[in-house]
Amino acid sequence: MIVLCNNLNNTKSSIMTMVRKMSCSACNGRGSSTSHIEPDGGGFTSNEWSEMDDEFREGYFAGHYDRVCNVCNGTGKVDYVEFDECQVCNEPFDKPQIEPYCSESCYWDDFSCDCHKPMCGYCA
Repeated sequence: MIVLCNNLNNTKSSIMTMVRKMSCSACNGRGSSTSHIEPDGGGFTSNEWSEMDDEFREGYFAGHYDRVCNVCNGTGKVDYVEFDECQVCNEPFDKPQIEPYCSESCYWDDFSCDCHKPMCGYCA
């Protein structure tokens, strides 16, 4: 959502973007992770778990190996923006959404600057 705000004497408008919070997908909202000790970051197999000693298992469940999530910095929440309209063609959306484009063509139009400099990174 885009909100226009006027200053105290109503002479100037500025655009504010409404930012919302959502649960961090990297840590599932916990704020910490043990993926650094899990093979491929996806947990242990039953065979791997059976090879662990009791002290490790107790420490694992007690949170001794948890690290602060590097995506949300331990808050368990991340910011996201909801858009009411396409950020390229200003076509209104039926309902607010996280994706700022109404179509693939608008997505690619947003990443083309038409400077035609070699190796620009945006122009083809």
